[in-house]
Amino acid sequence: MKFKLSFLLFLVFVSGNSQSFLEAYESTRIISPSANANGTDSYAGFKGNSQDWNKITSAIGEFDNINFGELNIEGSIYLFDKFDNKGVIYLGNKKYITSNINLNINKNVFVSKIEGDSTFVYDILSIDKIVINSRQFKSFYNPTENKNIIFEVLFEDKSLLLLKEYYISFVKASPNPMVNRPNNKIKQEVNYFIYKNKTLHPFKLNKSNTLNLVTSTQKEELQKYIRSNDLSYKKETDINRILGYISKL
Repeated sequence: MKFKLSFLLFLVFVSGNSQSFLEAYESTRIISPSANANGTDSYAGFKGNSQDWNKITSAIGEFDNINFGELNIEGSIYLFDKFDNKGVIYLGNKKYITSNINLNINKNVFVSKIEGDSTFVYDILSIDKIVINSRQFKSFYNPTENKNIIFEVLFEDKSLLLLKEYYISFVKASPNPMVNRPNNKIKQEVNYFIYKNKTLHPFKLNKSNTLNLVTSTQKEELQKYIRSNDLSYKKETDINRILGYISKL
């Protein structure tokens, strides 16, 4: 069951309807902000300046109900195993902290669980970036899909970013005992992109794509660096080091 509601409309709906919704409302501590000893304010599990709370409320765009556990499917549509992750939400020069956030890969949205399998869904277009467990996520427009997509930022400097897109594939169960796949499975898979000159470029972790990031006169120097440091063109961590070196050329 899924409801697309504005945040304020959701509050009105909760206050005038069933007890289960009211309990969900109370469980999120969605009440008027109260000052903490450190001078900040808390609201719905976040910490920040209450004067900017309208920015956060505009970023909460959807009330959702997902009960994936009832399905006989292995794997998960969520990037993190649990919801008790530290999230820092950046809006301009302000930041807000929550300890309950995850990425729903299948729907490409950030969510916070409020009761059972019910979740708040964040509008990433209202947010500059989200850092979860020290991993940075941003939204970029993908012209191929004609919409904004959430990416993990693996590398960033002033000229380019290395981005990682997560997506879900479904593997059907097989009655064949030789296949050893009695249940349907969810697989989490990834694509890589380079963001340069305000444009997304698909990027496979390989030698040719990496060397194409530099000029012909720089290629020899770059390859020498890669060989001397025994780096691989196919490993994320090594590509990050290579991009760091490229940024200094």
